[in-house]
Amino acid sequence: MKDTFQSIGEWWEWVKGRIQDFFKNMGRKAARGRRKEFSRLQQQLQELHDLQLWGWDVMNPLEAVKKELTEHFHDESRRIIFRSKVENLEKGEKCNSFFFKKIHSAHTPLVQLRNREGILCDTKEDIRKAVTDFYGDFYSEKRSDGDQAEMFLSVIQGKFSTPAREVLNAPLTLEELHLAVKSFKSGKTPGSDGLPTEFHTSLWDLVGPDLLELYEEMEQEGVMPHTLREGMIALLYKHKGERCDLKNWRPISLLNVDYKILAKTMVNRLKGAMGEIVHPDLWGSRTQGSRQPSTDQGHDPVHHRQEYLLCVGLSRSGKGL
Repeated sequence: MKDTFQSIGEWWEWVKGRIQDFFKNMGRKAARGRRKEFSRLQQQLQELHDLQLWGWDVMNPLEAVKKELTEHFHDESRRIIFRSKVENLEKGEKCNSFFFKKIHSAHTPLVQLRNREGILCDTKEDIRKAVTDFYGDFYSEKRSDGDQAEMFLSVIQGKFSTPAREVLNAPLTLEELHLAVKSFKSGKTPGSDGLPTEFHTSLWDLVGPDLLELYEEMEQEGVMPHTLREGMIALLYKHKGERCDLKNWRPISLLNVDYKILAKTMVNRLKGAMGEIVHPDLWGSRTQGSRQPSTDQGHDPVHHRQEYLLCVGLSRSGKGL
């Protein structure tokens, strides 16, 4: 099948599309099955109630149907909690009005926004345009002073040793990719491809070799597939200032797991060598006796530079190392 595509990247994009379609169809089929089962239980409950009114002894089957309906509602509440990503819901909380109020309050939609001119927008088209304009400017490429950049780089004295460069420039391995994906937490919101961490971990024996082949092609060709270069922006209100001002919303980028695996792998490699070029004062908190830079995300400069480090790792030019 791969031979019918011009590149591994093109094949991988096609595979992810087929996987998305498969899970969407399975989800619709499962939802139809749940609705059908719920209707059956409701009908059966009504029939048993009618028989009870007519004097029939149907207490045992009636209790059994009530138990099945209770389990159905509990399963539905667990699905709602999982989809909502609301962290402050208590385990086993029932689907009452307060339950749904908490779900709704955590996902209040944007109904009004101010555009570039400060005019309040309330239609979907105008709100979408205001968001696009705001983050288009925010994430647009900024021109840098080449002379200042060269001057800054010229005074950097720290360089990786030859053994460190050999490790950093070595071909990727399945073992380190697997180590990266195992470090991800479960239950996190996936990126635009809809494939969560659990998909990659549970099917690693199938997915891992293909990802390694994809990354090797990316290194050789210097081109990433489209879905590895895109991310979805989710907005979280800062709970201060006007809700209609986008400056008061914090953007969270949801990246695809296949990109994050490669980024995490490059970060893990660099962490092992950062001690050669980063001053100990910049390491933050460390484990007692450790010679490695901090792994605490609040102090770890590597953690906050994954995209930059990924570009460095992909180039493997060795310049400035």
